[in-house]
Amino acid sequence: MDSFRNNLPPLDALIFFQAAARCGSFSAAAREMRVTQAAVSKRVQRLEEWLGTCVFERKGRSITLTEGGQAFANDVHLALEFLERAVSRFKAEEEGLIRVASTSSMSVFWLQDRLKGFALSEAASPVNVTTSDDMNALTAPELDLTIVYSDGPAPGWSGVQVMAGELAPAAAPDVAAKAVEAGAFGDHWQPGSCPPLLEYANLTPDWINWSIWLRRLGLPALAEWPVMPCSSFGQSVGRAMSGRGILLANLDMLRSEFAAGHLIRIGSRTLSPRKSYYLCHRADKPLSSAARRLFDFLISAADQ
Repeated sequence: MDSFRNNLPPLDALIFFQAAARCGSFSAAAREMRVTQAAVSKRVQRLEEWLGTCVFERKGRSITLTEGGQAFANDVHLALEFLERAVSRFKAEEEGLIRVASTSSMSVFWLQDRLKGFALSEAASPVNVTTSDDMNALTAPELDLTIVYSDGPAPGWSGVQVMAGELAPAAAPDVAAKAVEAGAFGDHWQPGSCPPLLEYANLTPDWINWSIWLRRLGLPALAEWPVMPCSSFGQSVGRAMSGRGILLANLDMLRSEFAAGHLIRIGSRTLSPRKSYYLCHRADKPLSSAARRLFDFLISAADQ
């Protein structure tokens, strides 16, 4: 397919021609476009050279469209209107689009429900979400907002804490009862009868899994417990709710699962991580009105 560059004259030549055709003179077109008459005349002449024919009949300072020029002017007007609508539509979508990134666990268990609420609100605007546990992806320059697990806003970003979250054992009701009966996480632990711990690999050095939690609380090492490996935190939550083992739960992140009775906390031992979740925006770039609405909405919904 031939390129538009080879088959079409320069865009500015078409724009100047359309203005001259609509205004009926080079002088009027020049005033409208805030350029000199010579600038209009020169671009129209270049268009005629490119076309290989005249589009205007010139009689002194007056100009009249040729028959072919009139038909061409009508088509050019329609084409420019179509192009203008396409640009306006794209700009409106881009200006209203909010680009958000979040860690995988926060995206699934915290952000999605709140984005649904935002979409149903009067403040709604299109949102594009990137889910990642890679800090580079979470702080990409094109983002408007990001949720990071850190001891403060990411460098170059401003933000507020939206979740701390103590970490504690939890399970489905029947599994939780068995764990309590076995003395799990207490002074009378019976390893043979304890349900398995749902363990997953650390995605980042800051993440706390069962191995770290047990060590920091001075409990028997993970090797002494029955363990069911999981591929992710999310999978460990799913398996816990289906009664397959004991989850290391973020009590704030899984608040709705606890409220619904899908999970029951086991014992009273907790660990408060040094890091927490922050909703951030770039410090050196003002938020768009749409991004500001979402930021404010998420802050107001942080404790819900």
